[in-house]
Amino acid sequence: MDTPASTAGNVVIVSVDTRRTAYIGAYGNDWIQTPDLDRFTQQSVRFTHAHSECLPTIATRRTLHSDRRAFPFIDYHPMPPG
Repeated sequence: MDTPASTAGNVVIVSVDTRRTAYIGAYGNDWIQTPDLDRFTQQSVRFTHAHSECLPTIATRRTLHSDRRAFPFIDYHPMPPG
């Protein structure tokens, strides 16, 4: 891609660890106060139907960092050591 650095966009993925959307004000909770997350989401893209492939957060982060599936399905190949 030959886009000049001054016009190239950036993508930052923010993952809030073990937090359901029901506990965040930006997703409609009026009782629990999350002003920093609420302010951040006003300037961000919010996903309302995104689901993790697995429940443990360590495995979820592994899939984000490695671009690999969390569990051994059809195309599973062990990650090389290191």
